[in-house]
Amino acid sequence: MPMKCYRCGSELGRQDICLKCGAPLNTYRLIVRRANSLYNSGLEKARVRDLSGAIEDLQLCLQYHKRHIQARNLLGLIYHEIGEDAEAMAEWTISADYQPEDNLAAELMKKMMDSGQIERCNTAVRKFNHSLTLARGADHSYDLSLLQLQKVLRINPKFIRAYQLLALIYIHNEEYGKAYRAVRSALEINRSDVICLRYRKELSRFLGKKNRSAAKREEILKKANESKGVVVPTYRESSGIFQAVLHVFGGIFLGLLVCWFLVIPSIRQQIQRDTNEKIMSYGDQLTGKDAQIQELEARIEELEEENTSANDRLESYTGRSGVIEAYETMLEVLEEYYNGDYLAAVDAFGKLEGNTVEGSTFQEIYQRLNEQFSSGSRDELYNRGYQAYQANDYETAKGYFLECLEIDPDYADAMYWLGLCYHNTGDKATADTYYTRVIEEYPDTSYAQSARELRGY
Repeated sequence: MPMKCYRCGSELGRQDICLKCGAPLNTYRLIVRRANSLYNSGLEKARVRDLSGAIEDLQLCLQYHKRHIQARNLLGLIYHEIGEDAEAMAEWTISADYQPEDNLAAELMKKMMDSGQIERCNTAVRKFNHSLTLARGADHSYDLSLLQLQKVLRINPKFIRAYQLLALIYIHNEEYGKAYRAVRSALEINRSDVICLRYRKELSRFLGKKNRSAAKREEILKKANESKGVVVPTYRESSGIFQAVLHVFGGIFLGLLVCWFLVIPSIRQQIQRDTNEKIMSYGDQLTGKDAQIQELEARIEELEEENTSANDRLESYTGRSGVIEAYETMLEVLEEYYNGDYLAAVDAFGKLEGNTVEGSTFQEIYQRLNEQFSSGSRDELYNRGYQAYQANDYETAKGYFLECLEIDPDYADAMYWLGLCYHNTGDKATADTYYTRVIEEYPDTSYAQSARELRGY
């Protein structure tokens, strides 16, 4: 694999600097040589199944040179070999990112995904975590934890952490032979696993003491028998019906004892294991049902939110101050306008103030009416009020002039004629108020002169 420049990525020759970018290469070459040396060491250790030592060398190699593709691919393979498929996929993904083409990591990832190994690995990890939770829980369900670990090792026979936990549970149950076999199976995968080596040392010492104690007891019994002069009786053929019957009943009794102490406990253990497996399967089913219930509850909440949103939108159309009411008010404005009742149209148009209808047609009509009423309504109201005054309909004229002043409070003409309307209807105090405003605000107009004369009544 040719060495490439760390700065520009071009291939390097034997020079001390890069001929393309001028980067110094002396220190870089030392780092790459150290990384290659660590990779070679890790490769040799992996060949003799010293996987823990190989992992340490390869991790140190990647600290020196993180783009060492061969070291990263080998590290992923070792992780896969000890059952850590998630770590293996992480290393291969990084490797494929650094070198997308001609990379063994891409083929390894594709092979694992096509074979379903990733899903099996995830299942094994979930069951391992479940067994660890059972063992560490308040009730310490070691039997259920053992069942889960057996399933884990059936799915992933190279999962070293599962062997370690299995050995610990066997040690707790004082089944040292089974614990030793579990540790031995793990060491066949990784001969240098520190935890498994420590377990094996302790188990070997304990089993050695146990064997020496048993041999010592046998020797003591042998010496005791010799000291008492115990003689082993010779075989002599029996005779008689009574002795034959006695032998038959003795055999039956011995068979019952064997069944009671050997067969029945094994049957009970098998029944207990079957029961525990059923309990575990029911637990898995309940877990799945709980997940489905949570998913359905989340869906119900989502549908309720959608329903609330739909009701809000419906209320905006049909409720008070909604779209439908706005359109009905607009129709009322147009009807009054075309019937010639300009004042009623202006009053109805006032109900549309602050409308929330977003339709382009509605907004266009609204703006046109607003411009027309704002510019022409004052003069129209004044003219109608003046006509009503000329017809001696002072109350109607009063209404028009008041509407006119609401649009333009400083309209002197409407102010003067409104005062006359109040004057002619007998409300001289209110009339005097409007006369005063005309005199004070418009003193140089003819309306002010007339108002001064009228205030002398």
